[in-house]
Amino acid sequence: MTDTAAAEALRARSSVGLAGPPDAVLRITGADRVSFLHRMVTCDVKGIPAGGTARGLFLTPKGKVLAEFLLAVLPDRVEMIAPSAAGPALRSGFAKYLVADDAAIEDRTVAAEVLSLVGPGAEAAVPAAAAAGGPLLLRRTRAGLPAVDLLVDAAGGPGLGAALEEAVRAAGGGPLGEEALEILRVENGVPALGAEATEETLPQECGLEDLVSFTKGCFLGQEPVARLRTRGHTNRGLAGLLLEPGAPLPARGDAVLAGGKEAGFATSAVVSPSLGRPVALALLRHEHAAPGTGLLLRTAQGPVSCVVAGLPFVR
Repeated sequence: MTDTAAAEALRARSSVGLAGPPDAVLRITGADRVSFLHRMVTCDVKGIPAGGTARGLFLTPKGKVLAEFLLAVLPDRVEMIAPSAAGPALRSGFAKYLVADDAAIEDRTVAAEVLSLVGPGAEAAVPAAAAAGGPLLLRRTRAGLPAVDLLVDAAGGPGLGAALEEAVRAAGGGPLGEEALEILRVENGVPALGAEATEETLPQECGLEDLVSFTKGCFLGQEPVARLRTRGHTNRGLAGLLLEPGAPLPARGDAVLAGGKEAGFATSAVVSPSLGRPVALALLRHEHAAPGTGLLLRTAQGPVSCVVAGLPFVR
């Protein structure tokens, strides 16, 4: 963790940060756009009112997580913002299943830009956006904090960015880089694609069950996800680990041991500037995941003692 990232993360917690995450942007048009997406993804697309938003997942037929995203349903189109790592899976997956539907998928990752105001002061900085060309405003959370995403054509990005920088500075905030966003995400116990959520995890295992509608009807991967919910439990779930100050950070996949036996593995880790110590997210077997449980991390630098903590780490 750099001093700059730590300062950015702390500042965003108290005021606001301006981030430009390298998101993938897709636009879906055509008369069947809503019904097509409704069959593909976990959120209730048909239930989103015009102008509304929803988060959701795109799953494999076996119910494992391929992508997460934010949808904005507009009168003439649907805009989708997703982590850059999710872009290929969304593009290829939608193309595979788009056969007879009147729908078109346009990749606007290069043609559009996403700027994010993150932190409790995000909403107060929004008026600056309206004065800078009226981008699409999408209210959500990012890294566990209140946020407003601003979607604009790439040509309008520099002007919008300058206006937002001025508004953020006036509010006592500043830039928010990817390292700082990662610190906030882990501190707040938010699962991420490629870390906690992968093609090896079901939504219920990695803390993303709230992005699944169990009342909307069929969608890709629905059967195994619904079957797991009916069964009532998973064998593992998302948990937090507190490490001793100065301890080395585990890498993704490092084993977590309980009584010498593997109880799970680490997925993400940062040094928390709010707590002054390393913290990690892990997928743990439920019988070892009670807060206060002492465990051992097997890292490349040697064994590291840790204690299970409730999430979020920072409240």
